Amino acid sequence: MHSGKTVRVRVEHRDFIEKIEIEGDFAVHPERAMREVEKNLVGVEIHSAEEGIENLIADTLSEHHARLDGVSALEIAKVVKKAVS
Repeated sequence: MHSGKTVRVRVEHRDFIEKIEIEGDFAVHPERAMREVEKNLVGVEIHSAEEGIENLIADTLSEHHARLDGVSALEIAKVVKKAVS
């Protein structure tokens, strides 16, 4: 299901993600949790499965007792995967 919210990803990569910034018109509470997601995505191989990226995002948010409003971890994972393809 697509939420209709915008997710933008800026990523530098070779065989793995070297730097990533995720933003959009969705909310993350607490906001600092998205920085933790970005940190945890650094080093992920660009050929990683979308499901693995989704799980990493969801697990990181859970570890920080964070929630997404307006977008899902899967939707973010799809944009990340597209950005490195």
